[in-house]
Amino acid sequence: MNRSPLRRRLLLIPLVLVCFALSPTARAVDPPPDGGYPNNNTAEGEDALFSLDTLLGTDNTAIGFDALYNNTTGSFNTASGSKALEFNTIGFSNTATGDVALYNNTTGYQNTATGTEALVSNTTANNNTANGFEALYFNTGNDNTAAGAFALVSTTTGIGNTADGVHALHRNTIGNYNTASGQGALFRNTTGGNNTADGQNARRNTIGSSNIALGSYAGFNLTTGSNNIDIFDRGVVGEANTIRIGTQGTQGTTFIAGISGATVPALKSPACLCVSERGAGRMADAARVLQRLICAWHREAATVSGLLTQSADGIFAACADVAQLVEQRFRKPQVTGSNPVVGCPLFRISDGGLLGRSMLKNRLGHYWAIGRGSARHYG
Repeated sequence: MNRSPLRRRLLLIPLVLVCFALSPTARAVDPPPDGGYPNNNTAEGEDALFSLDTLLGTDNTAIGFDALYNNTTGSFNTASGSKALEFNTIGFSNTATGDVALYNNTTGYQNTATGTEALVSNTTANNNTANGFEALYFNTGNDNTAAGAFALVSTTTGIGNTADGVHALHRNTIGNYNTASGQGALFRNTTGGNNTADGQNARRNTIGSSNIALGSYAGFNLTTGSNNIDIFDRGVVGEANTIRIGTQGTQGTTFIAGISGATVPALKSPACLCVSERGAGRMADAARVLQRLICAWHREAATVSGLLTQSADGIFAACADVAQLVEQRFRKPQVTGSNPVVGCPLFRISDGGLLGRSMLKNRLGHYWAIGRGSARHYG
């Protein structure tokens, strides 16, 4: 019996529909990805997320051998690398990228480690960030940030430190709230706190506290001193409570605005300023006056020995630039009680009626006559 071609085509339509019904669901990738577990957990690698309680731990991602191996109920953790976050149990919101990064973390949370062995010793500490090989390697403290290989590598219980640069704060152990920016900055600081160093090897050798260094090798010579400010100056061993600005032989001119509302005269030719009194107490008083006068301009202002030298007959002479500054500033008589001395809030100019010369008068009532060649004490 002959059948028309149209009828044969109609008989094939149900067969095609059955074939589509029996075929597998179409996917974006083939073969489909594995490693998906309940509660948005993802594991890829041998024994990754091995101990997870999938009813409690959520949104974890482990990629690599033994990554997040011991995690049980911790959530929102990401481990990428062999043994990354291996011992984490209930810690949450940690991110470890690199071989054994955050390896020993157990209950610590909100830590981020990027780099081989970064934050490897951290166990229960929180809010740390380490970016670089062995950065924050021994850390067990909170709120530290290290960027650079070996940055803050020795810190144990120190808190609130920030190191940016290779070997920055390398030897810091229990020092707190230090900030180091630059290769080797605050390298040898161990227990000192509240230091700030910005520049290559800035404050490299100090273990003091509350120091500020700005510039390459700034404060490099300091060891144990505290409360120093060094700007492009290497400082002095053991120095404390001192400000140094500029590099000897490099900077030759200084402009500082807003100092006591007065203009500081330029230093030109050398001069000699002699202190004729020989009493030890009076010499110290004179030295303090001169120290105040030139504290913003003279490199050795921090030490009395840098201001006055004593001759064989007991006469004290000031450095030439100090003498020139004092001579230029005070050679003209002033009205009593007017014009505070530049940089010297404890002293005022007085005409005192003595020899018609300009006078320095301190709060103890002592007068010093200032003029070319001498500064003499009166009462």
